[in-house]
Amino acid sequence: MNSNSNHNHNHNHNRNDIVNNNSPIHNGIAGPYKLYLVRLVIDNESCYKPGITSHRDVTKRFESLIESDTIRNFKIMKSSYFPTRTEAYAAEQKLFDLVIERFGGYRHADGRVRFHNFWTDRQYSGITEMRKYNQDEVNYCWDYIDRNGNRYSPPGLSRMNF
Repeated sequence: MNSNSNHNHNHNHNRNDIVNNNSPIHNGIAGPYKLYLVRLVIDNESCYKPGITSHRDVTKRFESLIESDTIRNFKIMKSSYFPTRTEAYAAEQKLFDLVIERFGGYRHADGRVRFHNFWTDRQYSGITEMRKYNQDEVNYCWDYIDRNGNRYSPPGLSRMNF
């Protein structure tokens, strides 16, 4: 694990690179989708992770990592629904930006500041954008998710994975 701001790794995408003409994000795929906040322990470090998923049960998103004991002490702290992936993604990116603005971020070798402030040498698929557990930050994220999206799946939008 290395949180050194000069540590260079292969996490070189930026938010604009993710959106392209063939991506589900660009096409606004109908949902609903969830914006979530989870707590977990990975490589003996307590972390929190916001993210988006099409799973009704956020635990499904992490099922293989939980079963393999890659992550432990997993807890869903908060989630809210959005009608499309585009809206959920936009809310997630805004949350990342707000957390960076308020609490700081990870200055990458390319000079950009990223959301995550925790790095593990092992690259686990699908679990990026993690931060070391900090109760003030978690409270901030919880409040943001509580104020954005819907507490319940919007009527007529039941196309979620199980």
